[in-house]
Amino acid sequence: MKNKLTILLTLISLNLLGQNYDIYRVVAHSNEMHVHSISNTIKVPQEHAIFVPNVFSPDDDGINDVFQVIGKGLDHITIEIYNRWGQMVFEAPNLNEVWDGTYRGKPCPIGTYVYQLKIDKTTSQSGTITLIR
Repeated sequence: MKNKLTILLTLISLNLLGQNYDIYRVVAHSNEMHVHSISNTIKVPQEHAIFVPNVFSPDDDGINDVFQVIGKGLDHITIEIYNRWGQMVFEAPNLNEVWDGTYRGKPCPIGTYVYQLKIDKTTSQSGTITLIR
């Protein structure tokens, strides 16, 4: 009876030194788990995924009290928020910081604000968010 080969696909997801990659490799094993063949690795960049809410309500009810951008595969991102007069009311150097709807310690008025995301220093995205109370 011949040895039966088992093919395994190995997936490693890396985020080292700001590099977001999925790495694939195929390995063929016999029933005795002896390695018969190993493929070259393939690095596939992870896609960017961004979720930006369009409304939040900083009213201390525990639901949507802060504005937070959620992202995947983003190495460098800055967030800027402007009021209707073009004044920057919030700036964050990364996704870990959230906006609580205040400017200089005072609640911002209800209304529409413009956000701008600068992603990996080469791409930008902008839109609007609504602050309600």
